[in-house]
Amino acid sequence: MLGKGRCAGKGVVIEVGKPISQVPLMPDAPVLLIVDDGPQARGVVEGELRKRYGTDYEIVCVGSAEDPLRLLAKLREDRRRVSIVLAGSDISFGTELLARVREFHSTAKRLLLVDWQFGPPPEPILEAIALDHIDAYAGRPTMVPDEAFHLS
Repeated sequence: MLGKGRCAGKGVVIEVGKPISQVPLMPDAPVLLIVDDGPQARGVVEGELRKRYGTDYEIVCVGSAEDPLRLLAKLREDRRRVSIVLAGSDISFGTELLARVREFHSTAKRLLLVDWQFGPPPEPILEAIALDHIDAYAGRPTMVPDEAFHLS
């Protein structure tokens, strides 16, 4: 028998015993935005984030052609909080996009996703950190689940 209960005083009714993936998302859930041109790479990142954070955040995935800056502006107009923007593609596109995120969402964290994980970071990444264009960088998840990705 499934019972009903209220979730943390938020007024959200959930069914006890219902799988987490079927619990409705809070209407004003903060957004985790993934911007990456590679559908497969974007899908792996999306899957990792949805599994771990999907009940508390709205996970939004777009490619660079879908105008992520316009999306950030729309989210600001809708008074939606963006917690993290993860940008992949190539280093120059990712750092340029992340440098502009705070024009729209001043408290959003900016994470550059890179394809390598060993050795010192390339000069453009160090420069982007020094100029406060990105907050951090992390290797893309390479396996499911990827705990190293979640720890970064």
